[in-house]
Amino acid sequence: MKKLKYPLMSLLTVAILMTDCSKKEDAAPTTVKPTDAEAVSNEITFTSSTSKVNGTIPTSTTGASTPIITNIPSASVVASGTVYIPVTYTSPTVPSLMFVQVVGAKTYYFSIPLTGAGTSGTVTVPMTISSKVLVGNFSMYICILTSTFLSQQVIVSTAVTEPLKCGNGSVFGSEGVTNTRHQLLGKNGTVTITYDTYSLPDRIDVFLDGNIWKGGTGTIISPPPPTSSCSSPLAGFVGATGTISFPVSTTNKYVDVYVSGCLGSSTAWNYTLTCP
Repeated sequence: MKKLKYPLMSLLTVAILMTDCSKKEDAAPTTVKPTDAEAVSNEITFTSSTSKVNGTIPTSTTGASTPIITNIPSASVVASGTVYIPVTYTSPTVPSLMFVQVVGAKTYYFSIPLTGAGTSGTVTVPMTISSKVLVGNFSMYICILTSTFLSQQVIVSTAVTEPLKCGNGSVFGSEGVTNTRHQLLGKNGTVTITYDTYSLPDRIDVFLDGNIWKGGTGTIISPPPPTSSCSSPLAGFVGATGTISFPVSTTNKYVDVYVSGCLGSSTAWNYTLTCP
């Protein structure tokens, strides 16, 4: 019988090739397209008490005991950033959970406990998206659950955006919480934000490098910024023009501007940020 030439070397080469292919197949993608619903689901997180439930969100219930979502705005978030989504609702009984699922995803949805919710009002859900997700758009289903009754599913349109270069034009918006990140230029000096919230009251809060509050139309806070109805505005919600200025140094990286547009009356606002 003819012997194989270099049998051990041949077997070792095959083993190395198989191992290398396995590693390539198992490697996690370095970027995720917003159109890939399942992949996006793996790159968003909510509160620490959130759990994942296999399958898709159950069918909504009907009848007098069913909670109703009355207002939910679109969302905009930078990659590796957090956006706060306000959900306004009414309910015969206090809701206990909120369900969220990326439109098009089938593997699982998110179950988020609603601590301190009442029978009506607004709950704000923080959503953080990883740096893997590319610029683009995706949508999510959101609904709320009492002990046995599930509201209608409302679609939230979500845009993943790039940070703006410092001083790159004006930012406009409407209802809900809008978070815009501005990259700094690595210079010492003063950042100035000139804003106009018009007649309907909105709130502005400015954070340096993620969580250092540098000013706003209200008193100092930590994220998330509050939400408010236009008809009964909370403190810090103003219909006015003004400026917010603060110093930055070469070590600072970015500025986050949160604008909380009041809910229920199609408010509008704008601001312009200038750099040193």
